[in-house]
This record gives sequence, structure tokens and C-alpha cells, in this order.
Amino acid sequence: MKGLNEEAHSAKIIKMNEDLKVEELSMLLIEKENIDKLLNSLVEIDIEITKHLKNLNDTNDKS
Repeated sequence: MKGLNEEAHSAKIIKMNEDLKVEELSMLLIEKENIDKLLNSLVEIDIEITKHLKNLNDTNDKS
């Protein structure tokens, strides 16, 4: 009977480890999505800054 309890305990520990791995992967995916959103925002900001700098440069060239 002791062997069955040990096997059940081992199975429970293995299941807990698998659940933790899935949870960690889920958190990593969420972090990756947030980083991707941040990078996209930074690219958009860079594009807007570049447009404004070009407009300023064009305005200065006309003066």
C-alpha cells in the first residue's frame, strides 16, 4: 500500500511541475505580447518624430 501512496505522491508532484511549466509559459507569452506592443509603439513614435524632423528640415530649407 505504501508503494501506491508514493506513486500517487510522485504523480501529483509531476502534475504540479507540468502545471507550473504551463503557467510559466503563459506568463512568458503575455510578457512577449507586451514587449511586442511596446516595440510597435516605439516604432510608431519613431515614425512620427522622423516626420516632424523632416518637416522642420524642409521648413528650414525654404527659409
